[in-house]
Amino acid sequence: MELTTMQQQRQILSQQMIQSAGILQMTVQELYTYLQEVALENPVMEIHMPSASGENPDFTSCLHQRSIEEYRGLSASDESNRYLYQQQEQDGEYPMDWRFRKNNQPLSLADALWEQLVSIPFRPKDEKTLKYMLASLDSWGYLREPLEQIGQKFSQEPQRMEQLLSVLQALDPPGVGARTISECLLLQLKRQMDCPAQLEVIVTDCLDLLAKNQIPTIAKKVGISVKEASRLCQIIRSLNPKPGAAYSNEDIPRYIQPDVFIRQKNGEVSIQLNEALEPQISINQYYHQLSKTTDEEEVQKYLLDKLHQLEWIRTCIAQRNETLCSTVSAILNRQKDFFQDGPAALKPLRLCDIAEELGIHESTVSRAVRNKYLQCSQGIYPLSYFFSTSLTSQKAEESAEGEKISAKAAKAALKKLIGEEDKKKPLSDRQLAEKLEETGISISRRTVAKYREEMEIGEASRRKIYE
Repeated sequence: MELTTMQQQRQILSQQMIQSAGILQMTVQELYTYLQEVALENPVMEIHMPSASGENPDFTSCLHQRSIEEYRGLSASDESNRYLYQQQEQDGEYPMDWRFRKNNQPLSLADALWEQLVSIPFRPKDEKTLKYMLASLDSWGYLREPLEQIGQKFSQEPQRMEQLLSVLQALDPPGVGARTISECLLLQLKRQMDCPAQLEVIVTDCLDLLAKNQIPTIAKKVGISVKEASRLCQIIRSLNPKPGAAYSNEDIPRYIQPDVFIRQKNGEVSIQLNEALEPQISINQYYHQLSKTTDEEEVQKYLLDKLHQLEWIRTCIAQRNETLCSTVSAILNRQKDFFQDGPAALKPLRLCDIAEELGIHESTVSRAVRNKYLQCSQGIYPLSYFFSTSLTSQKAEESAEGEKISAKAAKAALKKLIGEEDKKKPLSDRQLAEKLEETGISISRRTVAKYREEMEIGEASRRKIYE
């Protein structure tokens, strides 16, 4: 057996490089959690959130002062975000969702319903039965388990079970405790008005026709005019078929806090990181001093290692912020028209385009924009929103200015067309394609249907309004 030497080149990622890539793609909340975990085994590290008082407040409560300042610098056209910051300024605190208790825990549907019953004296067996029924409600607020089956579990008579169900269905939100969608809608109608027989027939027997917007068929089946059927169907559409959805037992989304702000003032555009969200790390002075004065070699080596770890994490966070700023700056440069004119002006943009401009790898750009948000005068958008494919592969032609159209710009134009159409005679997919062609966006009828379905917009027959 002959021994030979061979030169080989292999790329090996160090632990520090892996850590740096991980920090780059973290959201601020993930970064905060990660730093807390590191601090548990690194006594040299101290973590705190930015605040005027210098204390270490809860992650959400520290946002108040900075977010008020951000509000004052925003464009008044951004109504959704302006409302959020107005509430912060008026209430003097971070505006929590109304479905949260004071201890910041989500209020479940069962808890909200029981709070309405807690002052009513029930027999012990009835109380247990009601609590079980409340716990059995699904995320929409429906009671899916058969009433007879629940009665058998608690040795309740069928008549008593019907009475307990009536108690449950009398609670707010209206429609909760229903067993079918028809029953849910009827419960809401009977709360609002004296439910006419025709309305009850539509809810009971014609929901499938209503979903397809077949108003003339409903009118014929119920024996009323098309105009009256359209009016009654509009009442039904105003109801909530998912009364319990607001009380999901899962994590409830909070207000989105942007990672980056885009400001426009006197014709100049600036980029600013949302520093109010970023956790700060500092060195524990006791251990820092101990690392210099201790005579024990092992203690000194341990503390120096932890100090180096802290400095490396600081470097990674600084690199993360620098990469995020440069990426947003490149996006801003490529999508100037969007920030002036809105989504319809969005241009095709790929991750590799930004990577080439910045001289970094495409995967680095992907990590930098992952789950991060940008706020501008148009609203709050995920950074991934600004990357859109060109319609060239879908036989798109060039616009009048010689620039290619992005898929998202085509969707925005399509949505605008549908919003402005005559609802008595809504445009078909072919007509929509022809209208888009007139504006320089050339896409097929099938592509129009695809985009319409992605935006959850119904076909022409479902958009038609009958009078």
